[in-house]
Amino acid sequence: MSQEPMLIENKPHEEQAEHVHHSHGAPHWSGFAAVIAACFAALAALTSLLAGHHADHGMEAQLNAADKWSQYQAKSIKQNLVESKLDILAAIGKEQPATSPERANIARYDQEKEKLRDEAKELESEARTHNAVHGKLAIAIGFCQVAIAICAVALLTKRKPFMYLGLLLGLSGVGFFVMAILRGMH
Repeated sequence: MSQEPMLIENKPHEEQAEHVHHSHGAPHWSGFAAVIAACFAALAALTSLLAGHHADHGMEAQLNAADKWSQYQAKSIKQNLVESKLDILAAIGKEQPATSPERANIARYDQEKEKLRDEAKELESEARTHNAVHGKLAIAIGFCQVAIAICAVALLTKRKPFMYLGLLLGLSGVGFFVMAILRGMH
């Protein structure tokens, strides 16, 4: 038995190949579905890198804020010790003059605490921004990954509506990506 292709009626070879292509091959839109899936995969990879960057920087800012709050607390303790000393001296009748080094230290601690508080709040705000951007990027990654899966289903089942659904989900991922980038630019 020969393995020659079966001829359909008496059509030329090109027409037979075209018939086979349309009857059993991939639909004409399959290339587009594959390209959009690849684009969403690339976007998901890029988005994943950015999400990691923002997660790292958010954690770093939060840790630095905690350090500032610890320094603030240390200054408060030092200030309280000096104030307690002055209170004890006043209680035993040895009140210190307004220009004493202890009173100058209290004023200095107040200024240092105010600066530390402002720095800590700024770092907390930075951490919140990084975390918000990370959250939006994580959602974008999720949409892109689901879009890739839906496009794969479209290619496997040869059903175009799945491709449209994948495209819609992927574009939603693009929307969250853009929102994250805009949020991170402020």
